[in-house]
Amino acid sequence: MNLVMDFGNTWQKMAIVDNNNYLEHITKKQVSIDDIAQWQQQYNIENAILSSVVDVEKTLLEYLQQHFQFIQLDSHTLLPIKNDYHTPQSLGSDRLAVVVGAKKLFPQENVLVLQLGTCLTADFIDTEGVYRGGAIAPGINMRLEAMHAFSAKLPQVAFRQIDDFVGKTTEESMLSGVYFGMIDQCDGIVDRYKVRYGHLQVILTGGDAPIMKNAMKNEVMAISDLVLLGLNEILDYYVKN
Repeated sequence: MNLVMDFGNTWQKMAIVDNNNYLEHITKKQVSIDDIAQWQQQYNIENAILSSVVDVEKTLLEYLQQHFQFIQLDSHTLLPIKNDYHTPQSLGSDRLAVVVGAKKLFPQENVLVLQLGTCLTADFIDTEGVYRGGAIAPGINMRLEAMHAFSAKLPQVAFRQIDDFVGKTTEESMLSGVYFGMIDQCDGIVDRYKVRYGHLQVILTGGDAPIMKNAMKNEVMAISDLVLLGLNEILDYYVKN
């Protein structure tokens, strides 16, 4: 039985997985040792994996090391794919996990994953199971925050979807620029990959994926918790090998 954990910039997630069946799942601002210990009382957890793009408390890492066969995903982790990224030591572990999850779902296809969270990341894995790299850009809220922080008069604006791309107020204009700009950027990324690689599956994941799924012109699918799926696949591969 596996414990899989994904610590992002905004949310921390973890799940219990037994033979690819997700038994429990939680999302919190911060996962604690008590959260893990509570699950230990309920389940026979043997293996654990953590992907984190933030600093992790030493006590939590020590607990995981003491109680499980534990790996923290990094550039040295044994993977079921080939990594062609030129600076693997700087590659976010969540980006590795999503392409492993994508290849699990579509083993014979080119897959492009757009992860829509604090940042927009694009990650591509080809038909041969080679991770080729991708792109990083600001996410929806980061764009709104940046306009306010780096200008003298633009207001602090909370994101909401709008119907018309022609903004009639400064707030609407900012929302239009961010929302429709994000749609156009996502479609533009997909179009570029199609030109180079031909047919591909496109997966949206991350907190803002539902917002974008029906707005894009390209055919895409939204899959929540693709990082956790990939982490479980990596953990199983590691344990077997």
